[in-house]
Amino acid sequence: MTVFDYSIIVLAILSVVVVLLFAVRTKKFLKTMLTSATIGLATLFILYFTSGLTGFKLELTPYTLGGSVIFGLPGVLCMVVAKIIFKI
Repeated sequence: MTVFDYSIIVLAILSVVVVLLFAVRTKKFLKTMLTSATIGLATLFILYFTSGLTGFKLELTPYTLGGSVIFGLPGVLCMVVAKIIFKI
């Protein structure tokens, strides 16, 4: 593994910790996480199933599903922006 791979792993772990800290600070951890995960998954599925109409497809992989569950709507939007910018 390269330094870039390790830095991505560290960044991912730190971002998950930040999301969990913010969820804990709301005093409604489970409700916050379930709401965020539901909205993220719904957005991902909407993007996936409307790809025939829009021409933009975000694949359903373990990484996109995990990102949408953990980070919710901001996670899905970041994946969309990354796909547009980097032409992945």
